[in-house]
Order: sequence, then C-alpha cells, then structure tokens
Amino acid sequence: MTELWDERRAAVPPPPPGPGVQAPFAAPPTERDRKRLWIRLGIGAALLVLCCGGGALGIGALVVARTHALRQEATNVVRQYLDGLRDEDYHRSYVLLCPDVRAAMTENAFGSVQSRRPRVVNYSLEEPQLTASGVSVTADVTVSGGTPDPRTFGLTEDSDAGELRICSGE
Repeated sequence: MTELWDERRAAVPPPPPGPGVQAPFAAPPTERDRKRLWIRLGIGAALLVLCCGGGALGIGALVVARTHALRQEATNVVRQYLDGLRDEDYHRSYVLLCPDVRAAMTENAFGSVQSRRPRVVNYSLEEPQLTASGVSVTADVTVSGGTPDPRTFGLTEDSDAGELRICSGE
C-alpha cells in the first residue's frame, strides 16, 4: 500500500515557484485604441435612435390610418341610414342605431315615427369630425317637398358589434 501512495505522490505536480514567475499562457491584449471604442458606441447609439424613431413613426402611421378608417366608417353608416329612410326600409335604418336608442324605441315605433315624417329624397354628407365622444357627421338632407333639413348625426362605437352606431340626430 505504501507503493501506491508513493506513486500518487509522484503524479502530483510540484507547487509553482514564487513571485516573478511567468504564466504558462500569454495575457489577452488590452484595448489601447479608444477610437474603435467610440466608433462602436456611436454605431450602437445610431441603431438605438433608428429603432426608436421607427417605432414612433409606426405608431404615428397607425393613428393616421385609424382616424381615416373611423371617418370612412362614419360616412358609410350615415349613408346606409339615410338610404334606408329614403327607400322606406326602416329596418335597415333601425339596426344602425345605438343600443340605447333602440332600447328606448321598438322597431315598429321607429318605423311609425319615420313614416309620418317627410320622406328623405336626397342628401349630401360633409366631412366627418372626430369629437371627444365619437364622430359627428353633418348631412344636408332634402325631404319631400324640396325642403332642406340639415342634420348632424352623432356616432359612437358599439362595443358589442364593434362598429359605429348612430346615437343622435336621427
């Protein structure tokens, strides 16, 4: 057993020599050229500004597209509503009303009220305006007898349907 112990002791390397000894490998070089460091930092900053600027530009484009789509949808809803009144298709106009208005008046009552009013003959729509509560669309409505009847329709988004509905001006 002492032979085994002697063999293991012989396999262990001796301790390293004292101070001033050279390492068995070369130390990595240090970066002495500060110009390269500043170039890299500048490129990193430029990429950061480019990414943030692209994000801001994308958000701006999204807002503009949403505004345009909202105005277009408001025009289409008011057009369908007035077409329904003109064609005396009161069901088509009634379903475009917001839930609060429909809750206050049945479809039959709506049709009865509209049939007694002067019939819509023609109309022209102005540019929709965005308001704090939704969208408003002004229409110059010509009714039977040639009488102009300017109306401003207030539209809000129906969360259940996910579409704009007429809440005022009907």
